[in-house]
Amino acid sequence: MKKYTFIDELRFRFSYGVNGNSPVFNYGKYHTYSTYGYNYIDIRPVYPSTIELVKLKWETVVQKNFGFNLTMFEERINADVEVYKKSTTDMLNSNSSIPTSSGFSTLTYLNLGDIDNQGIEISIMTTLIKKENFKLYLNFNFSRNINLIKRITDAMDVEDGNPLTTGAGGYLKRIQEDNPIGSFYGYMYDGVFSTTDDLYARDENGEIIFDIDGLPKYMRFNNNRNFQVGEARYLDIN
Repeated sequence: MKKYTFIDELRFRFSYGVNGNSPVFNYGKYHTYSTYGYNYIDIRPVYPSTIELVKLKWETVVQKNFGFNLTMFEERINADVEVYKKSTTDMLNSNSSIPTSSGFSTLTYLNLGDIDNQGIEISIMTTLIKKENFKLYLNFNFSRNINLIKRITDAMDVEDGNPLTTGAGGYLKRIQEDNPIGSFYGYMYDGVFSTTDDLYARDENGEIIFDIDGLPKYMRFNNNRNFQVGEARYLDIN
């Protein structure tokens, strides 16, 4: 690299690691029973208090990093770039909500599925002015992280929120494969209702729908109020 005299130093680095996390309980995977606080025919009734977790596994994390440090122009510019990928399989979660049809509402531990996190981090440090009594630095950094759910267990309750409301508890939140964690879903905007004629409900052929009295039906939100002129209109995708 002798011909690249503006480069003071260039270093590469690479790392690879695997580690695991275990559930922090003793004998928690076994099926246990508890007793009620009364007797029936002089016998104390029992009921299942925990589910036997026969398929519970350790969480495994594989992380790969690649980066380099670059110094140029007599240390006037210093760059640090790193690319990483973190893959978590059989991710553990405590007190996870599960469908109540199982007879339980939560599990002490559950392997939720597999998740990938990957991204890039860039840090640039520059010295714009370097004099004996005055120095001016300009530093900035950039980072980007993308996470994707690669697999989700069937035992997980994957939906939350009310799609017909906004604010706290509103919007539909769904855990879905090949989508980021924390995704929420709303309506697809389709402009506004410009005229009264836009407010009429129409069939698949675009014809106005009439009720049994021969009056036109209006578009309704959540089946409790009619849309008004000037309000947002949303696509009917189903």
